[in-house]
Amino acid sequence: CLYYLSRYEEALVCFRAIRNKHASAPDAMPAAYAEIVILNKLQDIPQIKEMCDDYLKKYPDADNVEQVATLAGEVLVQSGNWEEVGKYYRSLETKFPESENLDRYIFFQGLATFQDGNFKESTPMFDKFLKKYPNSPLVENALYYVAMSNFLSNEYKKTLASCKEYISRFPDGRYVGDMRYRLA
Repeated sequence: CLYYLSRYEEALVCFRAIRNKHASAPDAMPAAYAEIVILNKLQDIPQIKEMCDDYLKKYPDADNVEQVATLAGEVLVQSGNWEEVGKYYRSLETKFPESENLDRYIFFQGLATFQDGNFKESTPMFDKFLKKYPNSPLVENALYYVAMSNFLSNEYKKTLASCKEYISRFPDGRYVGDMRYRLA
């Protein structure tokens, strides 16, 4: 009830009491999940990561384990530890090969490689993503990172082609100004 009244701190106290004092209770797993949901609403990044890791260890067969694992990945992305992000999303791709979020797992592997400064290595990852998931909501971002990877790798002809492809597919896109700048 406290959760639905948006009294999150009080709800956290209740859920933590169930999880810590009554760990064998049938409601311990839903209480742990509710804590994660509340912490996400409160944007308590360090606590979310800790709770997600704990949840994944204690309840590896839970119905919502992929959802929790994905949230842990998003928290990891916010941390900026790109080497860990790449490893984590590779593990998600392996663990959930039939997931509807597989496009995100592959995209974030490419992003982690790009952000780590390995531009030439990130391009094939984004190319794989674009071929396999042409209708993903992350296509615009992937095209941008392909263009930037080419630019930062001093691949002149590939940069021209990838910038033009981005502009033709997303003439009003988020990165169109940057693409025009790179072309100039």
